[in-house]
Amino acid sequence: MRILLLYASHYRIADNRTGEVRSEGVTLFFHGSDNLKSRERERDGLLTKGVKPFKASLDVKDFKEKVKVVPGLYEIDIALEGGSDMKGDAQILDIEYIGACSLSLTEEKKETKSVKVVGI
Repeated sequence: MRILLLYASHYRIADNRTGEVRSEGVTLFFHGSDNLKSRERERDGLLTKGVKPFKASLDVKDFKEKVKVVPGLYEIDIALEGGSDMKGDAQILDIEYIGACSLSLTEEKKETKSVKVVGI
């Protein structure tokens, strides 16, 4: 799956008393390359516009070795599992750097401009 990686954050959770590391990983926020179409939804009179990013975890070793530039385009293999809290858990199994990204304006209609994400 090709993604636009927006943000990556390395975290470490340690025991406050002993300092022992309990958990460590990387959280990624991204958009799938096929879901960047403008969206608008209304529910109970409340309006929502845009696309929420996906959230997934990644191994620290893969983060340090394979995540080159953020934001950037990447190809990922991802596993989805149901969590005990009835929310899905997403784990990135592999990630491959494709290229850096930039934003550019393109004219679609007279006096109307949109932003396109362009891979470099």
